[in-house]
Amino acid sequence: MVWEYCQPILQKWMTQYGPGLLEVLSVWSTSLWQYGLAVGTLVLKYLSFAAEWLRDNVFVGQLSPENLQRVTLEAINTTQALAAQTISWINDKVVTSTSESV
Repeated sequence: MVWEYCQPILQKWMTQYGPGLLEVLSVWSTSLWQYGLAVGTLVLKYLSFAAEWLRDNVFVGQLSPENLQRVTLEAINTTQALAAQTISWINDKVVTSTSESV
């Protein structure tokens, strides 16, 4: 909305104070867009190579997804069990100290 109003004014101003600037900007923006697409394509290509290499060479054995999931679940279960023991121990101390003071 605002751009539709401002675009002719901006074009007139640029043509008046910077003759040829619109054409140069158009060429540069087209070139920049093409380079961006080329770089993006190459980045995606090499990222897929890297992901495949990581899957085949790094995430095997101890770092396989199955082992990582198993170790994570063990860590969560151990943490939960220790938290329950700690809460029980604190509860026993609070109940004991409360019953002694009564």
